[in-house]
Amino acid sequence: MRMLKEIAAGAALAVGLVLGPAAPAAAQTARATRADTLSLSAAGAQAYAKLHDAVTFESARIGFAALESENAKAFRALLAERSAAAAFARLAAEGKPAGRLYGLAGLYLADRDAYTAAAAGFRRDGTQVHTINGCVMWPRSVREVAAFIASGQIPRELQ
Repeated sequence: MRMLKEIAAGAALAVGLVLGPAAPAAAQTARATRADTLSLSAAGAQAYAKLHDAVTFESARIGFAALESENAKAFRALLAERSAAAAFARLAAEGKPAGRLYGLAGLYLADRDAYTAAAAGFRRDGTQVHTINGCVMWPRSVREVAAFIASGQIPRELQ
């Protein structure tokens, strides 16, 4: 019996090692395909992927040293794209919670009508998202961050 358990555990490990990396690679390929349909430059596609998968919603400067946030750099790179409005609209719809918020902030700057249409759904979303504002990190609901975005302060700061 013990040998069967060890064989089963070994088989499960082997399957995980073989299939494990394929799942993230497949997700990355799907994201790249969606980004390709937006006609983004290579830098724009990279920025889109970074924001799509962001786990924290960060202000432009973070930490005690007030270093520029990598997410803010990606936000500005995407904002500079010719198809920024479409990219931010897709982020607002398809990203992880922090990525969706970057999408909403981008729409605030790139397409105010699309922002207005998208913002309603965010106002009801109680999903928790990690935020970093300067050197302070805390969880907030998507609706709370969306209210800050609506004030215009966050989009202007990220710009």
